[in-house]
Amino acid sequence: MAARVSGWVRSFTRLKNVSQENVLKTELQRCLSTFDLVTLGIGGTLGAGVYVVTGQVARNIAGPAVIFSFVIAAITSALAALCYAEFSSRVPRAGSAYTYCYVTVGELPAFIIGWNLILEYLIGTASIARSWSGYLDSIIGGVYIDALKSHFPSMAGSFFAYPDFLAFFITLIAVTIIAIGVQKSSSTNIIFTTINLSVIIFIIVFGLFYVNVDNWLDQNGGFFPYGGGGVLAGAATCFYSFVGFDIIATTGEEADNPKKSIPAAIIISLAICCVAYIAISIVMTLIVPYYMLNENAALSVMFEQVGVPFVKYIVSIGAISGLSASLMGCIFPLPRIVYAMANDGLIFQFLARIHPKTKTPLVAVYLFGLIAALLAMLFSIEHLVEMMSIGTLLAYMLVSCCVLILRYRPDDQQHGMESSTTGEQRQFNDGDKNNFSNKPTEELSQLNRSDDQSNSAPLSDSNRWQQCVSYCRQFLTSQRSSSVPTVQTSRAVTTATMLIIVFSFCLFAVLIHGYQELRNGNGWLILLVIIFTVIVIFAILGVAFQPQSHVVIPFKAPLLPFMPILSIMANIYLMLMLQPVTWIRFVIWLAIGFAIYFFYGINHSRAQDDPSYEQLPQSAQALLSATSDED
Repeated sequence: MAARVSGWVRSFTRLKNVSQENVLKTELQRCLSTFDLVTLGIGGTLGAGVYVVTGQVARNIAGPAVIFSFVIAAITSALAALCYAEFSSRVPRAGSAYTYCYVTVGELPAFIIGWNLILEYLIGTASIARSWSGYLDSIIGGVYIDALKSHFPSMAGSFFAYPDFLAFFITLIAVTIIAIGVQKSSSTNIIFTTINLSVIIFIIVFGLFYVNVDNWLDQNGGFFPYGGGGVLAGAATCFYSFVGFDIIATTGEEADNPKKSIPAAIIISLAICCVAYIAISIVMTLIVPYYMLNENAALSVMFEQVGVPFVKYIVSIGAISGLSASLMGCIFPLPRIVYAMANDGLIFQFLARIHPKTKTPLVAVYLFGLIAALLAMLFSIEHLVEMMSIGTLLAYMLVSCCVLILRYRPDDQQHGMESSTTGEQRQFNDGDKNNFSNKPTEELSQLNRSDDQSNSAPLSDSNRWQQCVSYCRQFLTSQRSSSVPTVQTSRAVTTATMLIIVFSFCLFAVLIHGYQELRNGNGWLILLVIIFTVIVIFAILGVAFQPQSHVVIPFKAPLLPFMPILSIMANIYLMLMLQPVTWIRFVIWLAIGFAIYFFYGINHSRAQDDPSYEQLPQSAQALLSATSDED
């Protein structure tokens, strides 16, 4: 039993190594410039958030203070975006968070992330297609949906909504454009995004002539009608308006200069979207009192309320263009994630076939595009969006974890993370010790020597648990005695990161679900909050005391370790805010994925016999397997 569990652990912790000489090789077509990537990110982000979410949050959740809700949401999104930017400069490959996790944490966590990204993009595509048909129906006076409800009355209001044939066909049209090739789909996206941005700029400039500052001083609550709690609740909703920048990270094998253009595009697109959301929120709440905003079409109706009804047609053009760009933005990364996983052998490998003319994974495009179209036709938006957010938040959290762990890993264990400027080429043996074409510094060699020797010795069953416990104490005793990370300091960071995740989860669970009891002075819950908070703070300090890697890369996320830790904690908080039914459906989806992985992926993974895949260092494997081997 112990041998079997040990074998599973070795499979779960296999790492993908992308060597410097092969990192830019791909079967896909490299043709996307930084401008193309920026428009792709804006198109995927600046859609329903502008035309729907702003009005809903301003009216029902935050009032005019929706501005601060968007600022908080933008800062939270920027934390994850900077982590994505660093990883994209390290590993410019298709797959986004899936690939980043594969080269840092291991195969099983990478599969979980990739599998949930597939779900995210499937549901995102379906929900946007459904929104597209709904918005078009509102323009023509509701004729389309009324006709569907009259022909399918038994399905209206059930789990399976009335069949939305328009959403089905608009999804297939977008899938066909994506399948033609990355250049054609990029050009189409640029057209839609340009129209959308032009309309947004028009709304902002034209709306300035109708602003009334008294709307922020209204007696019905003023600027903060829902208080600080409303601002924070609004920020949680507004956060999902920024989901979409991660689409850029899936273009690692199609960008002309991915190590520089992808980080730049992520930051630029997020900044533009942030400015657009805040500007729209300011103008909207100054033109019309927040309590008079229309929930479903705030921008269109508000101009009617001030006597310029013709503007609603311009707004409708922008909305349709924005939703079209968002639809393509959701479909675009879906086959890239599938391609990356299939190419690694974790899901069925026929999905990785590249068409020789279009240079796209055609089978993956059409198969998963058809699934998304069926979801759009059969399910209501409410049932779709409940599942969309959890995959995104999990991916954001793990990417932040990967950046944190990797920045504190010894330079000789930067798996697949070769410096783009030093030209160092590293090759790995099958064992735990690594051979290098250039020797590490003498200081690093001396610091690592004792750890390597102790790790190479076989462990008896009697002392495996002792070593596991010692790993958990590493961050208590490790000192910044060196300017370079060692195996010991790397263990300390990994252990501390695990503590941050576990106890942040416990802390926020108590704060969210025990809030009323805490207000009533429940002593046990207050004690738990204090204990969890102290452990999290102590673990953060344990990370901060360790030396960072000196590997040179084109872009590094600033303010480590605090920036990725804040991102981890913010995403954990948002995940715990989701409904229980969302977690149930998430577990069901994971069960389907695990069936594929354990019956197919684990045996067909290219990591079994491909030298470009490596094992997690023995020190990390021991931490994962010590408890199992004790049984």
